Amino acid sequence: MKQGDTRMEAYDPNTQTIPALPPQRAASSASPVWAFLLDVVIAVAIMLAVTMAYGLLWGIWLGFEQGRRGVPLDPAMIQQGPGTLSLLLMTLLGMSAASFTVYFWRRRANAQERALSWQAARKPATWGWVLLTLAVVMCTSMGTTSLATAMDSRFAPSNLEIMQDIQQRMPWLLWVFAVVLAPLYEEVLFRRVLFGRLWAAGRPVLGALLSSVLFALAHEFPGMGNNSPAAAALLWTYYVFMGLALAWIYRRTGTLWAPIGVHALNNLAACVMIALGIG
Repeated sequence: MKQGDTRMEAYDPNTQTIPALPPQRAASSASPVWAFLLDVVIAVAIMLAVTMAYGLLWGIWLGFEQGRRGVPLDPAMIQQGPGTLSLLLMTLLGMSAASFTVYFWRRRANAQERALSWQAARKPATWGWVLLTLAVVMCTSMGTTSLATAMDSRFAPSNLEIMQDIQQRMPWLLWVFAVVLAPLYEEVLFRRVLFGRLWAAGRPVLGALLSSVLFALAHEFPGMGNNSPAAAALLWTYYVFMGLALAWIYRRTGTLWAPIGVHALNNLAACVMIALGIG
């Protein structure tokens, strides 16, 4: 398929050939970069709206509960904010609402794309690439940790304490969230919608870079956590690399189930480490 051709080549599941580009929508006069930025703005707006609505409802519920018990509302409780379980639910609702709204509104897969994705997902070679990519991502994680130790700049993800607390209280919830739900809605947003838009426009390298930077920011926003600037930079660089690896395997295999698989297995390993007290 030529670079500017919008037709999808026939995909033979018995060969190693995958489509060079996903099928494109009808041509638009708008720049794909502007469409990409609009996707980002819509996703952020939805996430913020859901988060604010959740916070408002939480405050109303807290006031109702305190009033029902005849206890004056303590401003310190409001300032402290929701607990870890509420924060997890707020993250789940905000991110999933943003991801699936933008997907169904802006980048919904058509029947042909879904059929090709399932064909690619049934190939054993696809899951071989998944395991190889997972190994690279995990080795990079260990290498980054070793480098931080050598620099006397040990780091920890800003959500680690929340994950450890949930592991102690409701471990099944942490595993369902980290291994099943988060990989699904994050890959839909960052790989299918954002990277996929620029990939379909013939600009996969730019799409991989931009979507990976946003993926890193979603996981480790500057100023969050107690990491030193050097440690935070290392952690953020790792997330960018992980985003690039996930974009690469999506393009290499032609199915979104491949990056979902890598993401889920990587999070599974992290959950095991937290459960064992290593993380």
